Amino acid sequence: MKFSFLFFVNYLFLLSFLFSSDKFVYGLEDIPLYKNMNNNEESLVLFDSINGRIVSTKITGSENLNEIKEFYQHILPNLGWNKTKRNLFIRGDEVLEIIYYKSKGESSVEFNISPK
Repeated sequence: MKFSFLFFVNYLFLLSFLFSSDKFVYGLEDIPLYKNMNNNEESLVLFDSINGRIVSTKITGSENLNEIKEFYQHILPNLGWNKTKRNLFIRGDEVLEIIYYKSKGESSVEFNISPK
């Protein structure tokens, strides 16, 4: 019963976020864009190979880098991504690596998906 309640609460949290935000990371339509971060459309690299897709894309903004990290660490498991190492997730046959950095006072997050 306790597990069902926790699952339900997580489900409601995810739904409330998804319906309150209509923005997603460009090229990764199932990963939500954090708060006031912006997609860097020029950064998108998308390639389909025989082994699976390869995607690289970046978001930028003035949000706090630690808050961004915390957000993605919390939300990605709810979207089926299993954390394996720091900033590395696996879902099905895909690996997601996230790189966080600050440059010229701006927070940047790079998402890289590749086949397992």
